[in-house]
Amino acid sequence: MKAHLKPEEFEVRQFTVNNVEQANELMSWAGTDIVLTDRVLNVRVARGYVTARLGDWLVRLKPGLVKVVDDATFQKAYDLKNG
Repeated sequence: MKAHLKPEEFEVRQFTVNNVEQANELMSWAGTDIVLTDRVLNVRVARGYVTARLGDWLVRLKPGLVKVVDDATFQKAYDLKNG
């Protein structure tokens, strides 16, 4: 037998600007703690904190649960859709 993973849609945001305003917007959108420090975001995930660098993507799996994906991996694994 073969099985295929059903395609799922997630809301995503890219970390593109190193400023407090974007960090606050991302924290509100993600529903989790995000701390901006020297050009990186420290994003609270299920198992602690993960570092997001400029260009990385935040993928909201559900409110309050996000994962960080680097841009190269994101471009290979995800198809962006408007809306």
